[in-house]
Amino acid sequence: MKNIFFFKKPAKISFYIYLIVFLLIVLAGILNIIFRNDDNSLKLEQDAINECISLCKIEKSKNISLIDGPCLSEEIVSNWACDITHSPKIDILDNNPINQCYSYKNGEIKHIVEVSEKCELISSK
Repeated sequence: MKNIFFFKKPAKISFYIYLIVFLLIVLAGILNIIFRNDDNSLKLEQDAINECISLCKIEKSKNISLIDGPCLSEEIVSNWACDITHSPKIDILDNNPINQCYSYKNGEIKHIVEVSEKCELISSK
């Protein structure tokens, strides 16, 4: 009677199992390198949030009006801008180019922290 299975010997079966496990480990390593969260970028984001909130509080203490939603800093930390935004957004104020961070809108800066006029975090992206 002929053997209808592709694998004829148990030794070949264990070789293929080891090969599959090895390839899965290599694949997991490659995916980890590609999709890992860079701790430095998370630290920069947190620093940008803290600095933006601090700057907002400083500007408020100087009795500077934040009602219009001005850009507080074109680059609060490396590659992060700081903007005052209303929640919910008020189109006439928040979409006015005078009140927007030019460096972010222009694409020179990739990330922005948005805080309310009360210096509360709205978003970071």
